[in-house]
Amino acid sequence: MAAPYLSVPELWHAIVENLEETADLMAASLVCHVFVPAAQKKIFREIFIPYDEEKFQALLAGLEDSSDLMLQYDRVTALSVTTCFVQLLESSPHLIPYVRTLTLHMPDSECLRLLSQFDWICLRCIQFNYIRSALESSSEHKGDEAQRAMIQSIERLASNPSLRMARIFAPPKDWTAADFYSIFQAFPSSLENLALGRCNPTGNTFQLEASPVPRPAIRHLDLQGSPAISAILERAFDFTGLHALCFVDSWSHGSDSFLRRIGDTVEVIYIQKTSISNRDQQFLAHFDVERHFPSLREISYDSYPPHEISPFDTALYPIIASLHPTNKVEKLTFNWDRFPILMLDDSDDESIMPFEKFVLEKMPSLHCVELHTDAQEASTKRGWTKSARRIARRVRGIFPKLWQRNMVHLYVRTGSSGEVRITECDEEDEDWKVW
Repeated sequence: MAAPYLSVPELWHAIVENLEETADLMAASLVCHVFVPAAQKKIFREIFIPYDEEKFQALLAGLEDSSDLMLQYDRVTALSVTTCFVQLLESSPHLIPYVRTLTLHMPDSECLRLLSQFDWICLRCIQFNYIRSALESSSEHKGDEAQRAMIQSIERLASNPSLRMARIFAPPKDWTAADFYSIFQAFPSSLENLALGRCNPTGNTFQLEASPVPRPAIRHLDLQGSPAISAILERAFDFTGLHALCFVDSWSHGSDSFLRRIGDTVEVIYIQKTSISNRDQQFLAHFDVERHFPSLREISYDSYPPHEISPFDTALYPIIASLHPTNKVEKLTFNWDRFPILMLDDSDDESIMPFEKFVLEKMPSLHCVELHTDAQEASTKRGWTKSARRIARRVRGIFPKLWQRNMVHLYVRTGSSGEVRITECDEEDEDWKVW
C-alpha cells in the first residue's frame, strides 16, 4: 500500500495554514510567489477598519504585484485608511472573496459609502461599532438626506446573501425605529446570529408592519443595553427556532411578553456579570424558566472581570433558584477571565461549599459542569502553573461528587499551552491527566 502524500500545491497550502501571525504570513509571501494566494486568504479573512498605518503597509508588502501601490503609499497618507483599503481592493479585486469578517469601528458616512460599493460575495460576519452620526460626518448631504444616505450604505453592506452573523453596537442616538427596521429588512434570509448593543430607537414602533418577505430565522440573539428594540425585532425576524439568548440590561415593560413569545425553543441562556443594573434586577425578579424558557438545557455564566468575592453571586442564584423541579437543564457553564480570588483560598467557605448541593437539588438532569478560566502565572517546565493546580484543587473541593463522577470539565488557559482540560488532579502528583 502506497504511503499517503500531498501534492505540491497542497503542501504549500498546508505550510501557510500553520502560520498564524501576520508578520509570518508576510514573510512567507515574500519567500516565494506560490505562497501568495494562500497567505492572502488568511491575511484578508478578517478585516478590521481602521487599520493602523504600520499594519496596512505590512499588508501591502505581502501582496503580489503591489510595488506601484507601495510607491504611492507615501502620497496617500493624508487619505483615510478606508480610502487606502478601497484603492487596494480596486486594484486587486481578487481579494474581495477572501474577506469573511468585516469589522467597522467608528465608521462615518464616507467610510460606509466607499465600502458599500463592493460585492462582498463571501462575507459571513459584519460588525458595526460606534457608528458616527450622519449629521456630523456627512459633507455632501444635510439633515434627513444625510441620514438616509448612511442607512442606505449600511443596507447594501448588510444585504450580502452569504451573511450569517451581524452585530450593531452603539449606533447614533438619533436613529429612528424606521431606520432600524429598514436595516433589519435588508439582512438576507441566511442570517442566523444577531447581536445588538445600545440599540434604542427614537419614534413610534407600532406603525411598522411585519416584513412581507421571508424573514431571517435567528438562532442566536444577543441583546445588551437595548430595552427599546424588541417590538422592531419581532416585526423583522423569525424567532420560532431561536436556540440561544443573551439578555443583559434590556428589560422593559414589554419584555415579559416578548420573552414568552420568543423563548419556547431557547435551549441556552447567557448571563453576563459586569455590573447589575436596575433593568437586570427587574429581569431577575421576573425571570421564570417554566414561563419564559420551557426548553432550557444550558445556563452559561460569564464574569469579566470577576469583581465579586464568590463566583456564585446574586446574578446566578435567582436563576437557578427559579428552576422548576421538572426542568431539563443538563449543563452549567462558567467563563472567567481570572479565577475569583476567594476560590484560591485553601480554607473552606460556608457560602461556597454548599453550592454543589444547591445545584444538584435544582438541576436533577444535570450531567456536566464546565469551567473556563485563566492561569495567572508563567508556565512551568511541566507545562502547568501553580495557580492552575490550585484552581483545579479548589474546583474539586466545590464539586466533589460531580468531579468524582467525571461530570466537571475544567479548562485552564495557560500562556504557552493554550486551553487544556484537566481531568484528574492529585495534590501529591503534579503529572496530571489532561485532554
